[in-house]
Amino acid sequence: VRSDTLVEKSAQIFHKERRNHFVGEVSIALTPEALAEETRKLLISTTAVIVTVLISVLSVVVISIRFTLGNLLASLNRIVDRFAGGEYEIEMAEKILPYREFQPFAQALFEMAKTINEQISTIRDVETRYRSIFDNSPVPLLEEDYSDVRRTFDALREQGVDDLGAWFDRHPGLVASLAERVRIVDINAATCALHGNGQRLELTAGLAAVFTPETLTSFRETLIALWKGETKFVREATYRTLGGEPRQISAHIAVCPGYEQSLARVLVARFDITERKLAEDKLRRYKDELEETVERRTFPGSVSNHHLGTQLGM
Repeated sequence: VRSDTLVEKSAQIFHKERRNHFVGEVSIALTPEALAEETRKLLISTTAVIVTVLISVLSVVVISIRFTLGNLLASLNRIVDRFAGGEYEIEMAEKILPYREFQPFAQALFEMAKTINEQISTIRDVETRYRSIFDNSPVPLLEEDYSDVRRTFDALREQGVDDLGAWFDRHPGLVASLAERVRIVDINAATCALHGNGQRLELTAGLAAVFTPETLTSFRETLIALWKGETKFVREATYRTLGGEPRQISAHIAVCPGYEQSLARVLVARFDITERKLAEDKLRRYKDELEETVERRTFPGSVSNHHLGTQLGM
């Protein structure tokens, strides 16, 4: 072994067929530089293999995570779409999100959907109950929307109008115009009966279908009351049925709480006071006739003198 070599290996070579025939000898020696170079190549190869294996493992992990999250996000997307569509009857959480890591979230989602569904069921029951009361009430009821009227009020105030009554005096046609802007949202069966058993479609077309000139005068006062911020008041006026028959109506008007600014929900109860008005007129005539009869019988001379004075221009 020479001093400038790190490792030396030798091997004897014999003939392939004649085993005892010596052919020669081969000797290999590695210097430190050669050994370092081979070690470096080995490290590079080993590192390359390790990196390749790591990349492969990471690729598998990423693909697995993407697949898992993809299914999760797809499930969540389906749930969100169903929630947006108003469908809250969802399956058990473990059926929607079958991954153990997401079970707490899935269970919370399921409980939230269950709570929402119970609240919706309660709201629907309340809505059904009040709808039944509204539809079957013996009192004629209307739900009206004065939103366009409110917008007109705002526009007039921006123009500097502070006295709506005076403005109506200068613009009398505005009252009828505002009456056409009131939207009738809903009416009950008693309202249909009050106006001659008309169809809902006819009666919800607008106030003009049942208004008379006297009604417009009363509606003018209604508009002034709303302008001033009043939320409850009573107005009497002559309405008409769809057949043209006049009806004396006492309208009780109330702005629903929470809609004082928009006037988008106004409840109106109409009471038919035609018979009462006729009875009052009849009673008034009887009273006048009775007073005249009593006066004639009690003071016949004074009555005659009164007529005589009238005839003489005294």
